[in-house]
Amino acid sequence: MKVKTHKFSSGVFQIVRERIDGLCDMPECNHPTHRGISVNPDLEGKDELETWVHESLHAEFPQMSEAKVTAAGANIARLLWRLGYRKRKE
Repeated sequence: MKVKTHKFSSGVFQIVRERIDGLCDMPECNHPTHRGISVNPDLEGKDELETWVHESLHAEFPQMSEAKVTAAGANIARLLWRLGYRKRKE
């Protein structure tokens, strides 16, 4: 993966691949090395896309409830998948 960081409206986040389903460290944390998005490298296809969208929504909208993030993430990922967005082999 070439992306190492990404700037959201709530701050800059490190992009990490870890063996957890997904995690977004909230921007309330003032230490920049503790802000990151982690997604399991074993995820593939639509599940991986949905997890990236879900965790990105947490970073972009830290006050949004988990239920709204889950619903929005699933809807956005479903649309992107239907439009043909896929991960290229690196």
